[in-house]
Amino acid sequence: MPDMIKDGKGSGFLAQVNDENKLRTYSTTESEISYESETNFRSYSWTNVTYNYTAGDTILLVKNTSITANLIIDKIVVSGDVETEVVIHSPTCTTPTGTAVTGVNLNRTSSLTASATAKANESTNSQANPIWKGRIDGNSTLNIELHGSIILGLNNCIAIDFTTVGSACNVTILGYYHSTK
Repeated sequence: MPDMIKDGKGSGFLAQVNDENKLRTYSTTESEISYESETNFRSYSWTNVTYNYTAGDTILLVKNTSITANLIIDKIVVSGDVETEVVIHSPTCTTPTGTAVTGVNLNRTSSLTASATAKANESTNSQANPIWKGRIDGNSTLNIELHGSIILGLNNCIAIDFTTVGSACNVTILGYYHSTK
């Protein structure tokens, strides 16, 4: 008997091939963060409240506290009122201090909460393990597309520092979880 592809629905239908014995298929491509948001309800954003910052401030720090999943960082959005250097780094994390920031589930139909500790105006970390450095102009916004390349295991952190003094800053970190088991 020749190989056959069944429809997978238990109704006994077979997939049709064309005159060249090729099966025509259609596919959809979506980002990992979109897939995790829709399918597993595990994509989040963390955003600080605008505040006056000093030189070298860690504007926002996120620490993965999940014992079952890695936190994958997809994108970081930064903005400020003055020209500054932006430093994304991965410090050794202990207990972050600062203003608590709650992760917002990007799938608004879900009530799952993020397994993370996030702090704005965080002051206990030391800049270490720089991942990315760049500059923003005053009164501008920069999208830093990471496409899931930063992976935070249990108790790993990501922090975003601005190197100059300013009176308005915002950082948003977008990420999603993947099970480690």
